[in-house]
Amino acid sequence: LSAVALVGAPGWLPAPYAVPASMLLWATLWALYLSFVNAGQVFYGFGWESMLLETGFLAIFLGAGGTAAPAVVVWLLRWVLFRNMFGAGLIKLRGDDCWRDLSCMDYHYETQPMPNPVSWYAHNLSGRFHRAEVFGNHVVELAVPFLYFAPQPFAALAGVATILFQGWLTITGNFSWLNALTIVLAVSTFSDGALASVLPVAAPATA
Repeated sequence: LSAVALVGAPGWLPAPYAVPASMLLWATLWALYLSFVNAGQVFYGFGWESMLLETGFLAIFLGAGGTAAPAVVVWLLRWVLFRNMFGAGLIKLRGDDCWRDLSCMDYHYETQPMPNPVSWYAHNLSGRFHRAEVFGNHVVELAVPFLYFAPQPFAALAGVATILFQGWLTITGNFSWLNALTIVLAVSTFSDGALASVLPVAAPATA
């Protein structure tokens, strides 16, 4: 079912059936994953589980094929993205003092969950670079999220900053699919024109 949704198969159906088929498909996927989370209890108690469920629920109403996504759904996806990023920034400031004195990255790479092979190289970068990392983290998580709701091109630039930030985390860390989900949410900050300029897609003709 996930593969069917990924390739946008409902959009291949005739117009009267595409949207209902898409909604049914995404609703089924959402219900199945909700059952996994409920059954898994504490093992599925991480924040990204609820974020995936919330994003998946909104995906039910995105439309299919040549149908434009409702604006309210796009804004709600940005709201999920905002809460994820801004909340992560606030948690850091309320937590260890190292986030305030910019020293956290001095040892983050060797203490994060399951460091990957690149983590060793990132850990051995200069102290000045690590200070810049923490400062950049605060900018991207505490300031940039407010631009998600700004007019274009500021919203798209905020989305690019978020994607680059998540890309760095993916390269140097191992946070399951949290980074991938955040990148998907960041796509909601782009205009149709911006997406069409980098992807082989056209703006939907109907709303």
